[in-house]
Amino acid sequence: MRDSLGRERAIMKTSVLVCGLSAMLAFAVPVCAQQTDSVGSVIQFRLARQTPANGFVLTKLAAADTSFYVDEHVLISDSDIEAAQAVHILNGLLVTIRMTPAAAARLSQQITTHIGGRLAVFLNGRFVEAAVIVEPLSSADRQFDIAAGRLPDPLEKQISDAVTARWRHGQ
Repeated sequence: MRDSLGRERAIMKTSVLVCGLSAMLAFAVPVCAQQTDSVGSVIQFRLARQTPANGFVLTKLAAADTSFYVDEHVLISDSDIEAAQAVHILNGLLVTIRMTPAAAARLSQQITTHIGGRLAVFLNGRFVEAAVIVEPLSSADRQFDIAAGRLPDPLEKQISDAVTARWRHGQ
């Protein structure tokens, strides 16, 4: 009887351990997917928020001690951008992009329905900005400026070099 009870407890402990590991893996998958996805594009826009929600992953800004919940789904990425240029400014980096008409319409629709929310900006795989969405964006507005301030000089140069390499002038 005692031997049987000991085996049942061992089986229960093993089951709890397996369930715990499964739960940890379930939470790890979205984080890995988000990081892997952002490595592939030089520029990405995603929705972000300050409170947890399904499909949003807690992500720390590259140059600040602030975190936001960032949507796993990418709104705009390199394939949606016709041209981009990075310029060093006094307090950081200014990246100007020109989106395709379809991308501008998609971004306009998302921004219009998320006034008061945030737009997460990833540059070269790094989360650099969580801009507050304050007004609708017209689908005719295809040009967009990204001001990335307070970045360490090596990161700023890395981002600038990646933008320049991806979108050479005249291509």
